Amino acid sequence: MQYHLNVQEQQAALNGPDVVHCRLAFEDEPGIELVPHSHKNWDTPEELNVRFAKNNKLPSDNLTTGKVIKLNAGDLLLFSANMIHRGLYGKNRLALDIIFCENAPQLTAFINAANTPSSAIANKTDNPLVFFNPL
Repeated sequence: MQYHLNVQEQQAALNGPDVVHCRLAFEDEPGIELVPHSHKNWDTPEELNVRFAKNNKLPSDNLTTGKVIKLNAGDLLLFSANMIHRGLYGKNRLALDIIFCENAPQLTAFINAANTPSSAIANKTDNPLVFFNPL
């Protein structure tokens, strides 16, 4: 949800609801670059320049603060979606990405019913409330 917020709102969001990103790789892939602690600390000047493509930087530029997490088929990576992160491309990526978030309107507004199971399917799971859909 960072892309629709201005800089001040993004800074304030560091204190907002938590969001957990789960990525299950079905194929070996270069993985994801994560910036540790960026879900709690505001951007360094370099991070801000890369995120906003300023001062001759591009969003695809590597970050000196970034850590690359390579994923092999079957690997499951859990991380805060509030962290600075980006997928690394160059191979065919095939993965299942699941986002868990608090039941907060600023988050649930982004749920797309087309990407969630129907009630009939969700009710066949041990915990159908995980698929809460306010739509």
